[in-house]
Amino acid sequence: MLLPSTLLALVFALLPCPRASAADHNVHTSSDSLLWGPYRPNVYLGLRPRVPKSVLAGLMWGKLEDVEKTLRHNVNQSEGMARYGWTAYDTREGGRQIIEDVGNKINLTTEFVKYSEGQSAGNWGLRIRGIPRSGAGPDQKTTVVFYVDIELAHPVLGSAGIHIGVPLNNEGAPEAAFIKTLNVTEDRLWQAKCGYVQEATFLAALKDQTEQRTQSGPTDLVLNTFPGTGNIQLVQFVCHGGFEFDILYSSGTATRAMTSASLTTDLESTISSFQKSFVSIFKPKAPFITDRHLAFAENVFSDLLGGLGYFSGTTKVDTAKKAIYAETTGNFWLKTEDAKKHTTPETKGPYELLTHTPSRSMFPRGFLWDEGFHLLPIIEWDADLALEVIRDWLLLMDNDGWIAREQILGAEAERATPGPSVTQFPHIANPPTMFLVISKFIDMLRGTTKYYGRESVYLSQSETGKVFVAKLYPLLKRHYEWFRKSQSGDVEAHSIPTANLNEGYRCPLTSPSCI
Repeated sequence: MLLPSTLLALVFALLPCPRASAADHNVHTSSDSLLWGPYRPNVYLGLRPRVPKSVLAGLMWGKLEDVEKTLRHNVNQSEGMARYGWTAYDTREGGRQIIEDVGNKINLTTEFVKYSEGQSAGNWGLRIRGIPRSGAGPDQKTTVVFYVDIELAHPVLGSAGIHIGVPLNNEGAPEAAFIKTLNVTEDRLWQAKCGYVQEATFLAALKDQTEQRTQSGPTDLVLNTFPGTGNIQLVQFVCHGGFEFDILYSSGTATRAMTSASLTTDLESTISSFQKSFVSIFKPKAPFITDRHLAFAENVFSDLLGGLGYFSGTTKVDTAKKAIYAETTGNFWLKTEDAKKHTTPETKGPYELLTHTPSRSMFPRGFLWDEGFHLLPIIEWDADLALEVIRDWLLLMDNDGWIAREQILGAEAERATPGPSVTQFPHIANPPTMFLVISKFIDMLRGTTKYYGRESVYLSQSETGKVFVAKLYPLLKRHYEWFRKSQSGDVEAHSIPTANLNEGYRCPLTSPSCI
């Protein structure tokens, strides 16, 4: 059955507002605009709010005739993409992403904008555009699936609607559209062996339909339309050639509706604002001021911001610490590696973390020392965002001062992580690069370093900034003392002429030659 309307609508209960952490009570920040975002960097386009156990949304696509082998969803370097990434993106406003899918002979542009009106309010919009690549057939058919997962049976606090415009074909008629609602239990929802749940659910639905048919034939290519109540909504389009459609999210408490017209206007202003802000904040100098240089720099920085993810869930830690060997033990590093294979990790948490990721395809999770380097340019762009991320990281610290070097929180993050890397070991550290960012913020607070970025609550109200640093200081001190104690190295045995003979550090992750 085809849906007769050119507009689909999903209405569901929304979610609780983000938690207030111990470090920021009584301090108002601009975190409201960080509620929603493409915070699932492990997939090409995945939206969610900064709320655990709530709502996930995302996009999948592939060739209609061979969808099982060509379906795109999670970022995968083996799929032969010519390009994917954000070309202009601001965390608080949105931006544009380009995906050049050589295998499926389609180029996608995904554009996202949002605006907030306080916690749990505000709207966002997505525009999805597909253009056939050179060499595509005259009647190329692309299946496009937008999904919404509700992780809890009854999310609370408010309601919202998602309106999805059905693409039009070259004659201006609506393309084929199908919607299916499924109920999937939580244990099946996150079975590690079935791949990404959204892919598995969509492909399984097609397979189930085929098996239930009374007539034999090839596997079904489209969903049987069956809307209803469930925790997974799948909306499938069959598009001929090029296509474009909008997905409009409106909170029930928002005073301004998101429409296609406002989406167009907001997209134009968001891209223009990003480009102007980039030049005014970073002030590129000759010879790096050509259009090509600026486009390259904007793309790189946008990809950094677009790699921001929100993660929640439990983590696995080797609390028994059996993998720690004294350096006086012969071949201790080999014994450590062997002990890691026989650990029985303890589940800790749940925790929450907002963090940028080193690689959407290879490392779509938080890395402690990488994040310090990530935040050095980001704090110049948006100081409050950088501080929000730092606070999240420091709140993961244990009583000794240890912070796990990799943060693998929740089933989706664990599925994207190689098995040996999942368990974290309390004797392994990363260089404390967050101190570089805190030091830079203090210089901004003092006025010794100029700040040209987005308006900052912590810098415009200096007392608020000082209170923030004062609240973080005990955590910073604990982490610093733990690092000095746990990572100290044998300086005399491994010193080089220019080394500081008073103090040195060694990384227990590798061999004793690592100083």
